[in-house]
Amino acid sequence: MQTAGNLPDGLILLQVSHPKLVIVDTTLRQMRETRTGEKFNGLADKLRVLELPADFSRSDPAQAGQRLLEEVRAATTGA
Repeated sequence: MQTAGNLPDGLILLQVSHPKLVIVDTTLRQMRETRTGEKFNGLADKLRVLELPADFSRSDPAQAGQRLLEEVRAATTGA
């Protein structure tokens, strides 16, 4: 697993690593007003993207983690 802490780094990571799944915050996919945001979304549109729900950080950690794990498994196994 690889992570990026900001949009420019995320863009570079997408271009060099060719991931099978990208997990992003909901607000990241809404960033279309900048050149970097447009480029990121253009690349992400061609990949499997799992968007974290807006309340993810406020959810119970155990439940949020379990739900995320289930969604990752479903996205990577085609279930």
